[in-house]
Amino acid sequence: MIRTRARVLPALLVSVVAAGCSQVTGDDEQHAGIGDVFELHGRAEGRPLTVQLPNLRYDFVVSRPQARARQTVGEYDEHWSADPAAGAEFLEIGYRPARTEGDAWALWRPSPRGDLPDPVFTVVADGDRIVLDNDLRFDWLVTIPADADDLALEVEFDGRTLRTDLGGADSGIDAFGGTPPRRTTVPCPEQPRTDLRGGVRFNGTDCSVTALSAVPWHVAVGWAAPGRAWLVAEVNVGINTYFTGGDGAGTDYEIGYGEPVYRLDGALPHVVLDEDGRELASRPGDMTVDDVRTVVFDVPADATSATLEVAMDYTGTPEDDEGQRVRFRLRRSLPLALR
Repeated sequence: MIRTRARVLPALLVSVVAAGCSQVTGDDEQHAGIGDVFELHGRAEGRPLTVQLPNLRYDFVVSRPQARARQTVGEYDEHWSADPAAGAEFLEIGYRPARTEGDAWALWRPSPRGDLPDPVFTVVADGDRIVLDNDLRFDWLVTIPADADDLALEVEFDGRTLRTDLGGADSGIDAFGGTPPRRTTVPCPEQPRTDLRGGVRFNGTDCSVTALSAVPWHVAVGWAAPGRAWLVAEVNVGINTYFTGGDGAGTDYEIGYGEPVYRLDGALPHVVLDEDGRELASRPGDMTVDDVRTVVFDVPADATSATLEVAMDYTGTPEDDEGQRVRFRLRRSLPLALR
């Protein structure tokens, strides 16, 4: 099977006329022109190149430009020449999905967005743009301009394009800058039973925080702005508690809960999400034991630490309408490592 002229932009037309795309010569052999893409018979050979995106890592192999193909071009009965058209060269490219280190899976959970489009891989050669078929079952033979001064790979993912020079010694793409995201459970001391004024006792509660190190992308909010990152933390505060005591030994209290307040170094969250990844403005009725929310903060990309402050009010109203209303404010201040 052959894939020819793989979505080359209109700017290529001039070079096609000059070079002759998919030329047929007197010997009845076809000569691949710029933009022709073929399934490679065998594995690509060349140097390794890693593309780490937020969702998946790809291990590439990219050859040097070749004046003559080292393997059969196209299908065996189609009479393609191993020599490309004048002004063109071949490039072998292979890529496979690979395991991402760390906890990158957490960037996709929770998510109401469904499946995002696959990344789009484009070979750029002196202004010509050749989009690869995103089918990971094959390696590719790509026909590019000969002696290209600018030879690069671009990857478009969720609205942002990342680029690497295919001729550079340190080429590759890493959305995480060499530091895979990690989830960490942050100590959140339990609130013990507490005596309040008037002989009232708050029965106590607990909390938990799991924070993801700062990341450039999250499914709920997409890419952070240049120079910025996202700090994502799941915060769980217990709301299954009660008040006792007060003016009468048998006083029963109806308990109420205020909305939790989250601040990171004094700043409010960019967004607060429920367990399904949807934006949440107030506590839904089905939160009866624990208040669980994911908070996303906008932070500087080079920040290494921050302090998360969590606060929530608990109130008790005597059920017999006698006695005083009581209130307890839970406060927690938790240091977070962003790197």
